[in-house]
Amino acid sequence: MKGLLTFLHVVCVIATLLGAAGAGVQLIDTFNHAVSAPQQGAGAAMALAMCVIPYVIMRCFSTSLAAVEAADASQTREEQLAILKQLVARNQGSGL
Repeated sequence: MKGLLTFLHVVCVIATLLGAAGAGVQLIDTFNHAVSAPQQGAGAAMALAMCVIPYVIMRCFSTSLAAVEAADASQTREEQLAILKQLVARNQGSGL
């Protein structure tokens, strides 16, 4: 699960970077070729969407990945606590 989320996160980061580059090209093209303010507004909105949508998806995967890592760390802490409790119980039983 963690490997899949990491892979999807990397894919989304790349898509976000490509979207940002495409948005820049779209914005420059829009401002060079638009003949009215509504056309400029529509072109700017399309450029914004090209950048924001991949970013939001990337942040979703990033948050999911952080949650999975936190769950793994929590499980590790619980295992360590159980081992520590066993060691304390052994030491108390041996009279130390």
